[in-house]
Amino acid sequence: MVISLPEKCLLTSSTVLKSYMGDYIKSTSWKSVLLGAAVSQDREEWCIQSALKLCNNLTDGNVKALERLSQLKQGANLSRLEQLCVAESLRQEEQRILEHARVVLQNLQRQ
Repeated sequence: MVISLPEKCLLTSSTVLKSYMGDYIKSTSWKSVLLGAAVSQDREEWCIQSALKLCNNLTDGNVKALERLSQLKQGANLSRLEQLCVAESLRQEEQRILEHARVVLQNLQRQ
């Protein structure tokens, strides 16, 4: 089975999320938090720190993927080049989103 680039990205994100948040998701009533339940200061700081680590790991993976796409584009035929450009565009969009998320998380960390 061949996994396309976007599917691989989703699988990677899911795996990283499970590794960082798995125990927390299993052991808490996160639904009540989403509905406005109070959270301790320690738990909130831990969540922000974990989300920041996750964001940094995803950013690192995305940078490597962009470098690989750049290498693959060299010498690619026209149809493959078009597909690689689409994948590169999606990765660049992901990079912008991750950068914005990182800035927001860092601002939350300072409060």
